[in-house]
Amino acid sequence: MPIEPDASQSETEQKHPDGSSPPGSPSSASESTAANAEQAGTPHPSAKSQPNRSSVAPETVEDRQALMHLASAGFELASFSLILGGAGYAIDHWLGNGTPYLGIAGLFVGFSLGFYRLIVLAGKMN
Repeated sequence: MPIEPDASQSETEQKHPDGSSPPGSPSSASESTAANAEQAGTPHPSAKSQPNRSSVAPETVEDRQALMHLASAGFELASFSLILGGAGYAIDHWLGNGTPYLGIAGLFVGFSLGFYRLIVLAGKMN
């Protein structure tokens, strides 16, 4: 059964049968003012702008180097843990241990060394 248009609404105010607005027609007053401001060439205050990506990036070479040092410290933390934990697990397997005590100890030592390096690099930045 077709839906009859409402005579009290103008053609641009009428909704589609699925509840959405017709293409190209604003569905609210704020959208119409934003559309009018856009056509006039001035941005509407409610219009959302894209973030300025240049303000997110570090501005100086020293800032970039500091961020790279911290990124390398994070890489060292992960790599120390994986390498020492893996070495401990391999020794456990080679010795025939049922419980990977050396693997757990390797992870602990790896995290300790990684955090130590992180603290040393953070201390050099100040």
